Amino acid sequence: MATDTELEDGKSDPLKYELRDQQKNSTLEAENNFLKDNSYKNITNNKEDEKWECSNDETEKLLSLMTTNEMIRKGEKEINKYNNKTESTILVLGNAGSGKTTFVQFMAGDNSKLISKESAKDSGRYLIEDGKKIGSSVSKSFTLYPEQVISDFNATSFTDTPGFIDTRSPKHELVAAHVMKMYLKNIKNIKIVILVTYNSVEQGVYKNDFVDLLRNINAFIRNIDKYKDSIALIATKVPNMYKINKNNVTLVSDKTVIEGIAEYLTKLKISLNEKLLNSDENKEKIFLENSIKLIDAFQETDANGNFKRINIFRRPSEAGILSEIPLIQQAKETLRETVVNNIKYSELSENDVGYALSDSARNYLYCLLWYINDIVINISSYTYMLMENHYELQMANYTDVYQLSKQ
Repeated sequence: MATDTELEDGKSDPLKYELRDQQKNSTLEAENNFLKDNSYKNITNNKEDEKWECSNDETEKLLSLMTTNEMIRKGEKEINKYNNKTESTILVLGNAGSGKTTFVQFMAGDNSKLISKESAKDSGRYLIEDGKKIGSSVSKSFTLYPEQVISDFNATSFTDTPGFIDTRSPKHELVAAHVMKMYLKNIKNIKIVILVTYNSVEQGVYKNDFVDLLRNINAFIRNIDKYKDSIALIATKVPNMYKINKNNVTLVSDKTVIEGIAEYLTKLKISLNEKLLNSDENKEKIFLENSIKLIDAFQETDANGNFKRINIFRRPSEAGILSEIPLIQQAKETLRETVVNNIKYSELSENDVGYALSDSARNYLYCLLWYINDIVINISSYTYMLMENHYELQMANYTDVYQLSKQ
């Protein structure tokens, strides 16, 4: 039987070592299963290059675990209020800073609380402000938990979602993905509206922003074919561009801007097809094939050759309350036509959607799992030690088998 000293240092207790090994193997298996689970797909997934960097500060690790748990509990409490609200919703997706919150409030509300303000004096550049969140950020997502808003015109439900890859911290990103997954368990039918800032789909310079967005969408939508009729693309923060012809100055029409976006998509599709022909990696080929399918879905036209699933959300051209700006309200009607009438609902199954985690978020998750693992090991070891000591004392009180059998 091990002595108290041997139990304290754990160096001579084979059962304690066995317990520790079992707990570590169990935690490794849980971590691997979580990361292999398609619902939390990693964008880069460079397994060979991973280097887990975890803090050695016990206080910091405990605080991280506590705050993450608190954020998740709060998020689950927030989404519980939507459980019986509606079974069908329009999910508004996009990278952080694409203007999802402003778009949802614009589409669903009366716009009396949305204010257009000039970004700087005499700049001629206007931003939309809703009192709490300003739609000018290009690096941060203010929305941590999905927020469902019922529109004032036909009770259509819109869901403002956390931005792909929340740039505030890995903790925010991990919590947002988890809570979003919980929220969708109560949704039966969805449409998907994807927002992208206009400068990411503007012709002239090839950018990676939209390709990164396609990767995020591919991680979120597992079956592109199933949802191809339920997807629309909206370019946000579109500047008001003018065409000067002699003495006439005219605003470049929505149709012309949309056709320019469609042409950008066509050129991107050609590039993706070329990469597909030269790609040997199966995962990359799947991404390229799905991205081409997405572009085809966006570019569907009606009988008049107009793009049904591409639209734009312009920046305001003047200061004031949005509900009192005629051009903005006219644009609202065409946007409603796109997201309400031109795409249809598809039934949502739990396994239809996934969630992309960045390397930093996966590292944060890994460190939390190992910290929890250490806690479980310590509790298990301490419980084992108490039980062993208890039975050693019990055995010391008996002098023969007869006494023991009477207990």
